[in-house]
Amino acid sequence: MLELLVKILPTSVTEQDINPDINRVLQSILSNIAINFVDNRFAIRGVSTIELKIPPGRSRIIRTKSLLQKVKNRLIYKGRPNARKLANPLGVSKGTIGRIIHGDLHLHAYHITIQPNLKDEQKEERVSFPYWVRKSLKKQD
Repeated sequence: MLELLVKILPTSVTEQDINPDINRVLQSILSNIAINFVDNRFAIRGVSTIELKIPPGRSRIIRTKSLLQKVKNRLIYKGRPNARKLANPLGVSKGTIGRIIHGDLHLHAYHITIQPNLKDEQKEERVSFPYWVRKSLKKQD
């Protein structure tokens, strides 16, 4: 559609009264507000071509392949991740790092629980203890 606009818009801007077919095609694609905006913009400048400019400032897409690779390498070589410490030197937000870790790298937080190495006798005692407590409470009532 952009190629069609690049071909049609300059001719419609300069030859608006001469070629009504082009304007009819344009109106079926775009709204009148958009056509008037482009028409006024190019009429003021006197330009008959469309130049696509890169907007100033940071890029809108921050989760690039290079950033993913940097985060992955840091996680491999540095061990336990901390989103804030990862985000600071890379110049991105903590939320972006979280989205990369969870969404792109499919890594999720887990908690290690240390369980004691019990013998069979100790396991039996742990199972029987609640029964003993219940019995003793019934006797008191």
